Amino acid sequence: MLQIKGIDVSKYQGDTDFNTLKKSDIKFVIIRAGWGQNNIDGKFKRNIEECNRLGIPCGVYWFSYALNPTQAKAEAKACLTAIAPYKLQYPVCFDYEYDSVTYSVKHGVNVTKESASAIAKAFLSTIESAGYWATNYTNLDFSKRYFDQYIMTKYDAWAARYTSTAKDIAATAGLWQYSSKGSVPGIKGNVDMDIAHKDYPALIAKLNQKSSNNNSLLVLQKDNYKVPDMYKLVFDADYYFKKYKDLQQAFGLNVTERQLFEHFYNFGMKEARQAKADFDVIKYRKAYPDLDAAFKDEWSAYYIHYITTGANEITSGKRKNYM
Repeated sequence: MLQIKGIDVSKYQGDTDFNTLKKSDIKFVIIRAGWGQNNIDGKFKRNIEECNRLGIPCGVYWFSYALNPTQAKAEAKACLTAIAPYKLQYPVCFDYEYDSVTYSVKHGVNVTKESASAIAKAFLSTIESAGYWATNYTNLDFSKRYFDQYIMTKYDAWAARYTSTAKDIAATAGLWQYSSKGSVPGIKGNVDMDIAHKDYPALIAKLNQKSSNNNSLLVLQKDNYKVPDMYKLVFDADYYFKKYKDLQQAFGLNVTERQLFEHFYNFGMKEARQAKADFDVIKYRKAYPDLDAAFKDEWSAYYIHYITTGANEITSGKRKNYM
């Protein structure tokens, strides 16, 4: 059985020294992206940017407080927004635990196998429809009490089973969390330890390739809309639509250029989405400390700077080319 060693982290691990971690035997990291309707983990951005910078394969998890499938779908969409700018080579995991059940009971909702499974399905199917590898975090108790056969067979499990060997649910899970008291270079204190039983980077690469091949089916409708000339430096409707699975899910296979530009203008720039092959706003920010100091997390400002000033500065040699 394949055994790839990894960890999962959140804000509780503080500022992980990923340069040191990279040199260890840890081969992947599952990062908490957030929880509830739209709460981002305090270290998510740092954790995932460091993993992407150093080429450490990573996935994410989202802790659920959903009371019903509608809320679970909203959580999934919040997760998709958070992870959109980043590269993932491991699954996007749904994390529904005892605290989730306690929260429901406090809000007058009795949790049954049927209701918990419906919540899990709403989250996981939304993630899967957006083109990501969806996985369900569970343990032996939850797998019997709260998740039905559909959830347990349709989606990979990330099984919490704190034993020295992979048995019962851990033996068949794609991911096995085998300890909550691990110790690794680069992290002070305890950290959760994991084993991957599948080669997720290879599987997800195939998934992305299949999705890329299917992009030939995407068709932009002719609506006589003209994108404002200034934004053509950072926006190409065809590129934007083919890059983001959540847009394909939201708009369907036929979509107008107007719809895509309005999404980019109202949401995409704020979310640091790449909308043209030759402009990457995240790389643009990282290349220029003066812009980072001036704009910080106001992502829209970087696009406007590039449009009004940056592109000309690069062309004239006043700024080094960041790409």
